[in-house]
Amino acid sequence: MPNPFGSTFESFGVPRGPLVEAVHQDQFKTLSGLLDSGEGQLISLRAPRAGFGKTMLLSRLRQARQAQALFVPVHLSDGRRVEGEFILEEILTQMSEVLPAGGGLTRLDLHTRKLFAQGLMPMVYSGEVPCQDREGAIGSLRDRPTEAFDFHHEGAAIAQWSREQFGLLGPRLSSVLSKSSGASGRDIGYWIDLFFNYAIRPPSDVSRTADLMDSVFGDRSRFHSGAGFLEGLGSFLNLITLVEPVILILDEVDGLSSDSDAALRAASCLTSLWEAAPRVSVILSVN
Repeated sequence: MPNPFGSTFESFGVPRGPLVEAVHQDQFKTLSGLLDSGEGQLISLRAPRAGFGKTMLLSRLRQARQAQALFVPVHLSDGRRVEGEFILEEILTQMSEVLPAGGGLTRLDLHTRKLFAQGLMPMVYSGEVPCQDREGAIGSLRDRPTEAFDFHHEGAAIAQWSREQFGLLGPRLSSVLSKSSGASGRDIGYWIDLFFNYAIRPPSDVSRTADLMDSVFGDRSRFHSGAGFLEGLGSFLNLITLVEPVILILDEVDGLSSDSDAALRAASCLTSLWEAAPRVSVILSVN
């Protein structure tokens, strides 16, 4: 016998039934409008009690915008604490998934290419990086960054030159992107090195994602505590949101209703993260 509740209940990010557009249409438009503002938003999504359709609304929002933004569910440690390590792991896991019809490339591959193009463009424009066809190079970096920084194509002159010169170019890219993102140069340099080492490895190299994860979360990680991971997450989000919106969502936290102190700590932590990375949007979904 079919599950009679199969189309009624769902989990954020994994809809188990059709999403009804007529339900909470006004709230959907309001949420969409806030996220279209071009700035990071701190949003409280409230309902009188469970069962009003907050999760369905969020699922519909993600379904409509998942191609334009990175949606990240925030899972509380022990149902009580926000851990930067878990959020960072969720984001990197999503970004390292192979894209449909992407030829083996991942979201992280494309983000790296766009970030490198953003960082190199001012240097080409100013003449710091000499170029015979400066306007043509700037046009390629601005309009076709994924092709310009295709490290696996011998004909991609910009990518091959950057790969050979990365020892000198990397710190300059980090400096430019640090100013653009608002994060410290040292933190941005860490992520730029990791992204570069990931992106230059061929997509067929199945171990590159595991090596990335080991660098960030393994024994040699530069983040040795919860606070360290939160700081690293802040600089990471400041960098990533230069090329794509990120939306953090805290949902399905009914257990916090019996622990107001834990609820306040979780909300305060996410608010502080939003203040540290102001281009990120945070949705707190509560009863």
